[in-house]
Amino acid sequence: MKRTILFLLFFLPVILMGQETRKVTNGEKNEQFHVLKSDKQTRHGKYQKFSLKNKLLIKGNYYNGVKDSVWVFYASDGQINSKYDYSKNELIYFKYDNFNAQREHKVIKGSSSIMTTLSRPPILLGGSDNYANILIKNLQYPQDARENRITGLVHVLFTINKSGQVSDYRIEKPLGYGIDEEAIRVAKLFQEYWVAGIINNQTVDVEMRFPFYFQLQ
Repeated sequence: MKRTILFLLFFLPVILMGQETRKVTNGEKNEQFHVLKSDKQTRHGKYQKFSLKNKLLIKGNYYNGVKDSVWVFYASDGQINSKYDYSKNELIYFKYDNFNAQREHKVIKGSSSIMTTLSRPPILLGGSDNYANILIKNLQYPQDARENRITGLVHVLFTINKSGQVSDYRIEKPLGYGIDEEAIRVAKLFQEYWVAGIINNQTVDVEMRFPFYFQLQ
């Protein structure tokens, strides 16, 4: 029995890599990826995401439904913005832009918090180009707010913990009419791209703030 288990554990990666896949194109999200033919919900193999102008934004690889090896994120000019190794959970490279400029952040320690400058603030892989692409592609003006001519700036607050996981989404000053819910919905689309902030080589829990401006034409 032990020999059988050891055999399966040793050869499972080979078996998975040898499984047949099929290419999927998601026009709504400008994505191309591969899934297992035996399980169409499981991504396995090459992944690419493109901008609205059909320029490559992200390329990486999935292994049995999990992000694997090094993923590369590009700016709109084709230059590399970020590299992240998902096998090692390690940031390899990041080019700071105005979106990720250094400033003070609220660091959460248990029930208390302090405002301080971080050695490295939380990073959104892909920077401002990834941010703009997701925002333009997904943000919708709520019908209730449109009919009542509601406009303004709303801030979504959330926490990025030591592991880079995001939680506790909330609105700082609600506008109502469906705007708050829409802002939170779109903010959650970014959660897979966050990397935790660091102070003195230690990851920390950090509160972040995302601005969403709703303006009628």
